[in-house]
Amino acid sequence: MLQINIHSIENIVVKEQSTIRDVISVLNQTGYQIVLVVNLRGELIGTVTDGDIRRSLLRGISLEQKAVDIANLKPKFVFKETGVSEIKKMFLDFGIKRIPIVNEKRIPEGIYFIEDFIDGKEILKPKYSNTIVIMAGGRGTRLDPLTRIIPKPLVPIGDKTMIERIMERFYEEGFSRFIVTVNYKKEMMSLYLKGLNVPYEIHIFDEGNSFLGTAGALGLLMGDEKLTDPFILTNCDVFIKVDLSDVLDFHTKKKSDITVVGALTNMEVPYGIMRLNQEGEMVEFHEKPSYDFIINTGIYIISKKALKYIKSGEVLDMPELLNRVKQNEGKVLVYPVHTEFLDIGQWEIYRKSLEKLQSI
Repeated sequence: MLQINIHSIENIVVKEQSTIRDVISVLNQTGYQIVLVVNLRGELIGTVTDGDIRRSLLRGISLEQKAVDIANLKPKFVFKETGVSEIKKMFLDFGIKRIPIVNEKRIPEGIYFIEDFIDGKEILKPKYSNTIVIMAGGRGTRLDPLTRIIPKPLVPIGDKTMIERIMERFYEEGFSRFIVTVNYKKEMMSLYLKGLNVPYEIHIFDEGNSFLGTAGALGLLMGDEKLTDPFILTNCDVFIKVDLSDVLDFHTKKKSDITVVGALTNMEVPYGIMRLNQEGEMVEFHEKPSYDFIINTGIYIISKKALKYIKSGEVLDMPELLNRVKQNEGKVLVYPVHTEFLDIGQWEIYRKSLEKLQSI
């Protein structure tokens, strides 16, 4: 028997004048996957989810714009008196994961989670046949001198190695077939991977004696029967929360050649920025401005047809492959997310990331 909990909304309610940036902050801090937007009387007027944020990023909407501008203004909600069977039916019929609870004045008083209503036996764990290719052949120079002794994928994160944690994350999402490309300290990498007792497939692919870059090894993999169409490519030192089933759906529906998972980040320039005219006169001055960017996370969905632009055995990095696809009128799309992105391939971030990784 499932226990039906009413979850607190204390930290997920924002006023209608709040900005999109405010909502992103709430989403990242709470992990609820939803924010409730209320008017000045405290009445529920809309909801904002991760999907709403992603669509606004794709449209290039300013993060200073009001959250109500991107909210679902016809949100599903229930009352405390609503029966369990009806609530459960709403979860299943509308494909939603969170339902606000309101009183007779439409003021939010709590929220239901799908996990409390749907038994795990009723929601089967998704299974995907798509191959996950992990690029694990680099020297890992940013973590020098540690990587002089062990390859970067075997650097410990708590009681497990970096590559184990990455594969576990994918496995938890429903993926069970991995190709790991090896080069630097390949004997140590191969021996370690072969010794793992895990419920998923690990196929080891030797790049050979040359370091082929982040895309070059894919040219050698082109004819491998274990490589699906499309497949997922990832670096071995990145962690990010992203719904890969949604990314795959986005990639397929848009008929993309390569889809890059991009992460929203904000950077503050630690200096005053000046804009000049041709005479050298200052036109504008901004003290320590901040800018929003979509950065490359190192995770890609790739259709096999994009591999024809890689010559067998050539040294090639992903930026050049993306450019080649674009130059040949292929389609390169970006799937933006707002959740925290960790690149732990360098010492300072690795050190700071050890605690953060527990929450991603």
